[in-house]
Amino acid sequence: MRPTMDDIQDVSQGVPQDVPQGGTQDDNLDKWIENQIKQNPQITTEELATMSNKGLRTIKRHIAKMPHIRYVGSGYSGHWEIDNI
Repeated sequence: MRPTMDDIQDVSQGVPQDVPQGGTQDDNLDKWIENQIKQNPQITTEELATMSNKGLRTIKRHIAKMPHIRYVGSGYSGHWEIDNI
């Protein structure tokens, strides 16, 4: 038996309906990252990813879109700086 359009539309997409999508979650993660960097300017993106249960690419993507946060130095001897906005 072939599925009808009603059957297809009723299929759950695995996303809870009461969870806001987009901006709010991203903003919370951005604030959390900024807070962690303020507490420990030598923190690595790998540590941020582990602590947040997010992927490394997600952390790097969020940091890249925050122009007031920059990494100074090279490799393990560097640190994060946050410019006043």
